[in-house]
Amino acid sequence: MNKMPVGILVAAFLCISLASQAVARPPVPVQNLPNEKFDSARTMIMDALSARATVSAAVGVAQDGKIVWLQAFGMANGPRRVKTTTHTAYPVASITKPLTATAIMLLAERGELDINESAEKYIKPLKFKAYRGKSEDVTIKHLLNHTSGLPMHFNYFYDDEGYEPPSIEETVERYGFLMHAPGEVFQYSNLGYGVLGHIISKVSGMTYEEFMEQEVFALFGMGTSWIGFLPDRELFTAEKYGPDFQPIPHIEMDTPAAGQAFVTAFDLLRFGMLHLKNSIPSSPGVLSPEIVDAMQHGMDETARYTGDPYGLGWFIREDDFGLRTVWHEGGIGGARSIIKLVPSENIAVVVLLNSWNDDLPGRVANEVIATLVPGFRERMEEGAPPASSGFEAYEALPEFTGRWKGEIRTYAGDVPVYMVFQKDGDIHFLKELDIDRTWVLQNQGYFDRVLNNTGISGNRIYGWVDGLIPTSDAMREPQVLVVDIVREGDKMSGSVSSLSAAERMYYGLSYYVELEKQ
Repeated sequence: MNKMPVGILVAAFLCISLASQAVARPPVPVQNLPNEKFDSARTMIMDALSARATVSAAVGVAQDGKIVWLQAFGMANGPRRVKTTTHTAYPVASITKPLTATAIMLLAERGELDINESAEKYIKPLKFKAYRGKSEDVTIKHLLNHTSGLPMHFNYFYDDEGYEPPSIEETVERYGFLMHAPGEVFQYSNLGYGVLGHIISKVSGMTYEEFMEQEVFALFGMGTSWIGFLPDRELFTAEKYGPDFQPIPHIEMDTPAAGQAFVTAFDLLRFGMLHLKNSIPSSPGVLSPEIVDAMQHGMDETARYTGDPYGLGWFIREDDFGLRTVWHEGGIGGARSIIKLVPSENIAVVVLLNSWNDDLPGRVANEVIATLVPGFRERMEEGAPPASSGFEAYEALPEFTGRWKGEIRTYAGDVPVYMVFQKDGDIHFLKELDIDRTWVLQNQGYFDRVLNNTGISGNRIYGWVDGLIPTSDAMREPQVLVVDIVREGDKMSGSVSSLSAAERMYYGLSYYVELEKQ
């Protein structure tokens, strides 16, 4: 398999579950609707297949409560010559999050939990480690909209390598710390959604997987979707493929509620229609308007964002070429997906791939919307302003310039660290106590590292550097370190995240760091 670019790993900054024992269900009859109206979007997909930019795709479009395009392309499993259908289940990665958020809201509507109460009430005896703020102040709503203060986190385990994912309890013990006070900063965190899955299990008395299959998928008529890879449904599942068109082994993660769903285009489209307040034939349940509105407007207005705001399980774009859109993407090695809703036009679009392709799902979704909404294409063609992460390039500032000393705090012990902000704008990241010896040897590259791609947003500094964190799980593979810190006077705090830099995307594990100016 080709090496995963470091850019993809760093983007993850801003970036399996127990298998259900249910008997495999027979496949649902294929219901293709190859609407000629969408020929331009169809051409995008066919061109990608011809260019070997993807192995297969499944797409669905609904408008005004009716499915208007549903079609599958390519192979779900090449070696077995299994063609994909609109009822082939794809790994949708982070699109699991709106599914999990919906489950939480259903429990809240039943009165079984309160999203404004402390999350710790529902996960006892687990507690968050509060380096900033108070752990009891983290509410379920903070977890839903990624403003809990928990750090970036992902941890993948390939089934051909012999590693088992830790329990959510162990993951929280190791990585469940607050790097910001609750409600202060938006930080996308799989760990927060892993905790939500744990809450679902504790409140319902079922496993997370059982609750999703019996109380969510069954309720919404999503009969060909499930959580976690199930060997007895392998023939109905899209194989993941790398850029060399070789299969990627099954991946488990320590936070299944954040990214372990397998969903068909047909089912995901139905899910989107329910979130547009449509009633659907053959669906035993509907979502209340109150749940839909809460999820699509549930962002924390006081938190600092560096991109689109996030509601309760959904990204929200207030001006998407003149439209308000609600959306979520999913990406994991060998799979890419998007679900995009336009509430004002009652439009839902889903695009699922079984290979990594950064932009195809979004381009196809926008092409579909341009076909259906007058004026959208013209606004798209006028061009959008350059995408912004919210950070500007760092230049030397007197309040940062100088030496800062502190520790990276890990479950295996503290790691001494220095940061040196030079007058020329370079930022050195050092892990040696003897800083003078470090300066002598820096040209040999033994101790000293210079932060790359450094950015600043207010008093928040971001960048990445070669290095390693010496914990057992981070030492599985080569690493790069992502530094994300906030200055408050003569102190700085935040996280240092170890991202695997190997051929496969393995992990992004975060550790609290605190420094003081010397």
